[in-house]
Amino acid sequence: MKYISIAVLVILGVTLGSCTDNAKLIRQEINAGIKDNAQSDFDGALVHFKNVIDIDNTNPEAYLYMGNAYFNKKEYTLSLESANKAIEYNNTFGEAYLLRAELYKKIFNDNDKACENYLLAEKYGIKNLYNNTKFCK
Repeated sequence: MKYISIAVLVILGVTLGSCTDNAKLIRQEINAGIKDNAQSDFDGALVHFKNVIDIDNTNPEAYLYMGNAYFNKKEYTLSLESANKAIEYNNTFGEAYLLRAELYKKIFNDNDKACENYLLAEKYGIKNLYNNTKFCK
């Protein structure tokens, strides 16, 4: 029994260590992608965000930032798909609702869906959206 307990502890330690390593790698990749996106290297940014998804395909932050990079590349359908994925994995992700609202308003000319998403972005913590939501309420 003692050996089983030790084996379980070793396996648990390795698993937790790899989770910590993955979390660190994910953060590094997201930060690198944000930097590339800010420097208008959208393809480079997408590589970093896709690397995150290869590690954790349910990471809403990676999908959000991927959506931003696609938006900057003017690949709006892919941007919307990424925002939708971010919301699928975190349905209280205000920034993803904001991205979706901007797409619906500025690109797809759907004011009803834009309003719906601006209100959800506001509900989930995005401040200073009054100019976008005042006609929605």
